[in-house]
Amino acid sequence: ACSDQTSAIDDSGVNGADGGADGTAKTDGTTPLDAYYNPDSRPTDPCTPGAGPVRVRLLAGNLTSGNKQSYEEGSGTRIFQALVPDVVMIQEFNYKGNATEELREFVDTAFGAQFSYSRGGGQIPNGIVTRFPILSSGEWPDPRVNNRGFAWAKLDVPGTKDLYAVSVHFLTSGSTERKLEGDALTALIKANVPAGAYVAIGGGFNTDARTEEVLPA
Repeated sequence: ACSDQTSAIDDSGVNGADGGADGTAKTDGTTPLDAYYNPDSRPTDPCTPGAGPVRVRLLAGNLTSGNKQSYEEGSGTRIFQALVPDVVMIQEFNYKGNATEELREFVDTAFGAQFSYSRGGGQIPNGIVTRFPILSSGEWPDPRVNNRGFAWAKLDVPGTKDLYAVSVHFLTSGSTERKLEGDALTALIKANVPAGAYVAIGGGFNTDARTEEVLPA
């Protein structure tokens, strides 16, 4: 398991701390990020012991096509393949009939056979797809909508801290509704995530402006 290794996650970009404003990791000035994210040069096992800090590419994506809110058309799959993520907070996680073997087919195609996934319920479920071991997972209720919830997964990333990835899909009906969703999610995280753990929240916030606040600062 990753937590048993001597490596540590490079958190320079986690939650936007010392990284990009959108929470993405920044380069260290010596190794371009593209060199790490190239699928031909990136380590196949990010849990390799003694390898030093491990950069983790976090991705949020609602990339379904057409009106089906499903990934079977293929455009979203090709975008996922091109971006080479390590942890994905995915929305509208539907594929064909959503049978176990069909979802496994999608994950294998879009991300790779070494990836695991956790999927919530509802008409347009949220989910987590990751190359790191999933220690536990589930779904917290979104009090403002009943066709999806806040999907979460506790991931065994390198080092002594775990990463809690949370996939969200907020409403488009107005800023008041989205603020209530954000307040509910914040309370759930405070109640369920231990202090000191990494937390990554990604997905469709559907804000009307860059200045709209849906999560407390």
